[in-house]
Amino acid sequence: MMTTQTRKQPIYVNAQRIADLLSLTPSCITRLARNGKIPAIKIKNSWRFDEAKVLRYIEKRYSNAYPQI
Repeated sequence: MMTTQTRKQPIYVNAQRIADLLSLTPSCITRLARNGKIPAIKIKNSWRFDEAKVLRYIEKRYSNAYPQI
């Protein structure tokens, strides 16, 4: 059995939080989620995002987009 110390619970946040992190608008974030461009779940009429998962996804997806200086 896993305890809360050994299992990290995802922190689900709204589109505004992800928009703030990525310097985008909430409508852009929901459009990206709707089109499957960023990981998200929809609960009733509201999109929710696992903050850590979104940031890992963005980092992995775009890490090669810009060369390291």
